[in-house]
Amino acid sequence: YQFMVGPVLTGASPHFHYASFRSMVFGRARWFLWPPARAFYSTRDIYDWFLSEYPMLSDEERPFECVQGPGEVLFVPSLWGHGVLYLEDTIGMASLFRS
Repeated sequence: YQFMVGPVLTGASPHFHYASFRSMVFGRARWFLWPPARAFYSTRDIYDWFLSEYPMLSDEERPFECVQGPGEVLFVPSLWGHGVLYLEDTIGMASLFRS
């Protein structure tokens, strides 16, 4: 399990791993999701990535997106690429498991 506390405009750069559930306790987060064939790792800070690389993505490269709010749970399937940008100060929990 992971317990997360993050200030606004931080989060997690694009990456992928085993399946996980993410519960939002407080705040809101914008999620960027890519299917496994388009998943990738980025070493850039998520806000820097969002400002510099996201606007340059073609329609084919654009991720699926959603905003997660308090009390919501998001499931990320195994090997799906994802990045998270906190839109507000956030508190959340995640569990990672092999599927």
